Amino acid sequence: MLEVVLMLKGGPDDTATLTVGRTRDAAVLRTVRDQLIAEAEGELDLWSDLDPTFAEVKSVEVSHLRDLLARLMPRVGLAAFQGGGNG
Repeated sequence: MLEVVLMLKGGPDDTATLTVGRTRDAAVLRTVRDQLIAEAEGELDLWSDLDPTFAEVKSVEVSHLRDLLARLMPRVGLAAFQGGGNG
């Protein structure tokens, strides 16, 4: 079972958390999944310009993230992310 949890973080060292809400709604899961992948790909693009060697590491991380999300969320339409690309 997957769910998205909205949490507030605070305190002097940002370790205190308060759960505001949670949902298992497929549309919300897709939105979060898409954003996670988009941010990982954005980081990959950044490193591609700065350090091609480190970009290779990031590329593997993006691939692993896609694979993990495909395994965890097989029923929420991950087909577009199986082959890569930006969405």
